[in-house]
Amino acid sequence: LRTVHGEVPEAELEPNLSYCAGRGAELLVALQYLEEVDLNSSLSARTLLPPLLFVHGGLDPLVPPSAVERTTELCSGADRICFRNSGHAPMLTEAATFASALIGWAGRRVV
Repeated sequence: LRTVHGEVPEAELEPNLSYCAGRGAELLVALQYLEEVDLNSSLSARTLLPPLLFVHGGLDPLVPPSAVERTTELCSGADRICFRNSGHAPMLTEAATFASALIGWAGRRVV
């Protein structure tokens, strides 16, 4: 996360590290890969054309909110919806709210 999105506050990293402990080698390998991959060159208006929506949970133990905010900033014209009471899968934990937000966003963005 530090490589792709600049410096991430330690307070946001600690819950991620605690969550990963004991979760298996596969998860740790995947997280290490994500930390090492630099996607900045891929995130531009040329490669990701609007309408583009990033959705995330405000309590996500894997993806800090600041990482989603920075990614949204890198994608010109992108929108972001944060489900503050959800973790990594707001479409499951806040299904009705998620569906309503997605339908509302699509109605405003898709011509």
